[in-house]
Amino acid sequence: MSTVLTDAALLAEDYRVIAEDAGWGRCSQAQALDRLQVSLVKDAEWSPKAASELVHLAQHYGSFMLRNALALADALNIEDGKAGF
Repeated sequence: MSTVLTDAALLAEDYRVIAEDAGWGRCSQAQALDRLQVSLVKDAEWSPKAASELVHLAQHYGSFMLRNALALADALNIEDGKAGF
């Protein structure tokens, strides 16, 4: 497994800042998630569809499942999946 490709610590810190700026922990979760998606599009250059999918994945699968999916995708050399993101 390539630790360079799968180490998400720096990305997590970037997203933590974006989430805090979106109001995470200071307003309702629904409101913060809506604002987070807007920030991902505006500040992180995600498309609206991809930002929505990213938030959906995080909410529905959480870090345990996604960390394992990341490791498996890396082991299988799958950089861009079938969803096309």
